Amino acid sequence: MPATNKEPELQINRREFLQLTAGSSIAATIFRRPIPEILSADHPTPSREWNTGKEEFLVSTCGFCLNSCSLLCRLVDGKLVRLEGNPLSPINRHSLCSAGVAAVQHIYHPDRILYPMKRTGVKGTTEFTRITWDDAIQSINEHVQSASAEPKIRWVDDGTSGPLTQNYLLHLLEKIGKVEWVESTPTPMRMLLQEVQKVDHIEYDIENAQTILSFGYPLLEGGRYPICTMRIFGRRISQNPFHLIQVESRYSITAAKAQDWIPLLPTKEGALALAVAYSLVREEWYDASFVSQYSSDFSEFRQWLLRTLTLEELSEACGVSTEIVLSIARKIAQNPPSVAIFDEEIFYREKGFLDAWAIYLINALLGNIGKPGGTLVPFPHPFATPPPSIPLSALQFVPTPPIVIIGEKDLSFSPEFSSFFSWLEKAPFVVQCTSLLNDTSVYADLILPVASFLECYRETYLTPFGKQIITVSSPVISPQEESLPLYEIVWKIASASQSLQAIDDFPTHLNFQLRQLYSLGRGIPFGTEEEILSIRSMQERGWWYPEEPDEDVYAEQIWKRGGWLDPLPPYHQMRWHLRQPFSFFPPSVQNVLFSDTGKDHFLKKNEKAGTYLLLHAPLALRPAHNHLPWLLEHPSPDVEFSWFPWAEISPEDAEMLEIKDGEMVELEFARGTVALRIIVSPRIPKGTISVPQGFGQKQKGRYSAKKGTNLYSHLNQAYDVVTGLPAIGSTKVTLRKRRK
Repeated sequence: MPATNKEPELQINRREFLQLTAGSSIAATIFRRPIPEILSADHPTPSREWNTGKEEFLVSTCGFCLNSCSLLCRLVDGKLVRLEGNPLSPINRHSLCSAGVAAVQHIYHPDRILYPMKRTGVKGTTEFTRITWDDAIQSINEHVQSASAEPKIRWVDDGTSGPLTQNYLLHLLEKIGKVEWVESTPTPMRMLLQEVQKVDHIEYDIENAQTILSFGYPLLEGGRYPICTMRIFGRRISQNPFHLIQVESRYSITAAKAQDWIPLLPTKEGALALAVAYSLVREEWYDASFVSQYSSDFSEFRQWLLRTLTLEELSEACGVSTEIVLSIARKIAQNPPSVAIFDEEIFYREKGFLDAWAIYLINALLGNIGKPGGTLVPFPHPFATPPPSIPLSALQFVPTPPIVIIGEKDLSFSPEFSSFFSWLEKAPFVVQCTSLLNDTSVYADLILPVASFLECYRETYLTPFGKQIITVSSPVISPQEESLPLYEIVWKIASASQSLQAIDDFPTHLNFQLRQLYSLGRGIPFGTEEEILSIRSMQERGWWYPEEPDEDVYAEQIWKRGGWLDPLPPYHQMRWHLRQPFSFFPPSVQNVLFSDTGKDHFLKKNEKAGTYLLLHAPLALRPAHNHLPWLLEHPSPDVEFSWFPWAEISPEDAEMLEIKDGEMVELEFARGTVALRIIVSPRIPKGTISVPQGFGQKQKGRYSAKKGTNLYSHLNQAYDVVTGLPAIGSTKVTLRKRRK
């Protein structure tokens, strides 16, 4: 039957009509009341004077991820009822991911912590009792006064605030004593960039790239800026198509949308990347002008590459034919601008630093460093730099201060799971600021209720595609019960030790900084695309003429619209950061490559027994919001599974192990066994099992607690020889049908 949009006509004959009316008459006789009266008794008609409530729309900022989407919040009689994207925000323009929409459930979660709590049982348990704020601050102050060691405080930042907020918190904490600032968001990329480029941070300019070679980067499932990237992806497909080559073991949503999908086993990305680099060098498809002008060791790298390896060896190692490797190299060389991007999870495997190096040097061979459509080094924040910090992975090697304060982040889903909890359970006094009891909280001695991101003043800083963006927001609703914003909690702690009269409160401090943006002579408060294009056009010609007459009105518009943007990426100074030559062959790489097993890392075959464990991270299951029922009901758009974890294997593996779709299997690790329900899927390569991250919390509310197992507690405990990071990406498991 052909498809049609025409609604079916209601066809009824005389006999059917009489039967229906007779039935209605009988019903009315039995109940001895007219049908309208019966219906109105069960469903009262609403009064014509029904009050719809006072409706408001206020601007705020989402705090669930680094994308910092600007929100338009609908309130009815002061209660938050809906969240949608701010149409003036250049980050998300009306758009919002499923987690942003579900943030309403986070605000009114029935298990939110609303009062200070003090431990009454041993660490690792949930035995707490409610106390007053005065008692909580007094308890912290007593430990501060008794502590003689320096630093006194270890602050584990949650990574969701901008440098203005971070420096304000650090300034308050330093009134107590020396502070050890810990960065909880892993940044292994910084180590690589320092080695090859002498910078701390880069952005991929996918907005202007014509060819994208992606090594597992989740363009449509997450990444650093999920909504920003999805918007660019959608617009480019319809207006200015680019060629996407997705190298990934799993046939993900991004792979499905790519022009080319290159499947390969996990841990083989580095071999394929080096094969592509080999092809670019051997065929002389690289950018000779960049190599000669901005590099000092290319000839040394070229000599090692062509003399030590062959294309056939690398092709065999990664399982991709030489024809496909040459085709990839030809496409990225002949269709510029091209950029090679990768998921930073690559660092978390044995010799993962070498794999990341092999991928990133493709960008230097293409000469796209600092160019439109390549890799950009954003200009630094106009006024602030992040506090000096130490990485989370280094904490097991340094003494623990007397007091540890943890921001609102559940670190049980960190790759440094084991090392973090090994020192945390030995820490003398631990305070966590959180809105929900989680698997990190059970090691705390004191829990302080923190307000949500919609109940406080916030500031974030992001640089998508090289553009500078500062987002700001004020509270749209009041903090619930006795919960407080993080800056007020730190203020309380600091003021117990010392007078803070000379320090402005956080809203005043933040407003002062926003007023200074006017003096920069560039940028614009969030606005329509036409307004942003206009100011960008002026800035490209050296002009800047804002509509606001002074800094006070300028700051007022930033608050009202949700943020500030400098729309001009650093193209006009594209080589400003290459004051030091690009290093193709940094010492850390040479030390490993020239060792006994260095070259073998790229050439090794899958000789170890076992099945590769491939962890993927659906956007809905990120640790910041994997406790919300809307997201747990629909955790991933590419599988029909809800509330509990699953695992995917190939039809070949399922047939060999005699496993049927929907059956339970056991994954045997070196540190235990995990049971999961199987989905047999052709998008998973043979010899691999794919499992989503984000399940397995023991705490974190009634909706998500005790659903599955947190695999981070079972993963490989080897470490990368260069970075010292846990090599969890090299984990292999034994897969078998569950025993009855």
